[in-house]
Amino acid sequence: MDAHPHVIGGKINEKHGHILITDCEMAIVHNGQVNEKYFAGIDKSQLKTNCDSEALLHFYAKYGEKELMKNIPGSFSLAIADKRRKEVISMRDRTGIKPGSIGWKDGKHQAASEDRAFIENGGRLIKEMRPGSIYYFDINGDFKITNLLEPKPKLCFFEFNYLAHHESTLRGISINSIRDALGEQLGIEFIQAFPGEKIDFVSYLPRCPEPAARGFSRSTGIQFEEIFYKIRAERSFQGPDTEERNNSIKLNLNLTPNAKDILENKVVVIVDDSIVRGTNIKQAKKLLYEEAGVKKAFFVSYTPKIGIIGEDGEGRGCEYGVDMPENDGFIARDSENRRNRTTEEISKIVKMPVFYISIEGMFSVYKQFGFNPDKLIRFAHNYN
Repeated sequence: MDAHPHVIGGKINEKHGHILITDCEMAIVHNGQVNEKYFAGIDKSQLKTNCDSEALLHFYAKYGEKELMKNIPGSFSLAIADKRRKEVISMRDRTGIKPGSIGWKDGKHQAASEDRAFIENGGRLIKEMRPGSIYYFDINGDFKITNLLEPKPKLCFFEFNYLAHHESTLRGISINSIRDALGEQLGIEFIQAFPGEKIDFVSYLPRCPEPAARGFSRSTGIQFEEIFYKIRAERSFQGPDTEERNNSIKLNLNLTPNAKDILENKVVVIVDDSIVRGTNIKQAKKLLYEEAGVKKAFFVSYTPKIGIIGEDGEGRGCEYGVDMPENDGFIARDSENRRNRTTEEISKIVKMPVFYISIEGMFSVYKQFGFNPDKLIRFAHNYN
């Protein structure tokens, strides 16, 4: 129900495995997340889903693109096709938290969230979209730009650590390179925490953390091995509910055919991009211990603890494109007793040793790439 594009009007044609919607009044594709409080002015009885993308389209239909930009602070990059207009509208909110890019293919300009979309389709990146601006693409592939608002740039580390495609470039920085550096730092901190531990192999949970696992291998000297694979590229983290997330990881994550030969009675480190609810850990543990017969497995994250309660007593979530509401079942938090769990407590829950990169360590990597940690949105951590 929440799959893009969202439309107003049109005729639904149900086909085997997909749906075609023809003759609709307008349609939207949207990257990001918008708090429902900004949709008070629309008739929500007209919405067919709970998706913020559909609500954004109805907001646009009532107020227009300029009022949308002025009244909804973020986080979004989006495109709208409107039957009443001769142009396709694309826009990026003033914070620039979500990526937005202009590309070129077959003699025409195009818009997408990340440059990877152009490259995979035979195009190339021209430039990133200016935050606070609206782009109007005509039938000839040319565009005009309206710089409506002054940018108020923000930076979300989770976009770099997890959400962006690993081969994309954001703000001139290779996603592969920053994740590789995070893995190197994670490896340094892991060796310091476990100086006498003999590790046979390091691997990762596909696909996002691969550069980090290779960086971890380089900084520690531990041999890198491919152990897992996924059938589909979907991300279980983004499933709408617990059941779907569990089913996604259970059906999608698998061991390579030679994993048992490699891993039996060995000590391994598995690198992941983050630990949110613990879904990935539980399935990985089952595969490693029950099918591969490992002696011991460490599960390590190049993102610090997600969703903990801050010094102000408020639980951290995110309403700016990560889709982690404050009460989202974070494993790092004991919600019933309103306190944060220690790493040792988390390890006991998942019955597997867990280790996180330090906040200072992660920020040191961002400094290497010219980012000011004070500008980062710190939704996950112990900050106000």
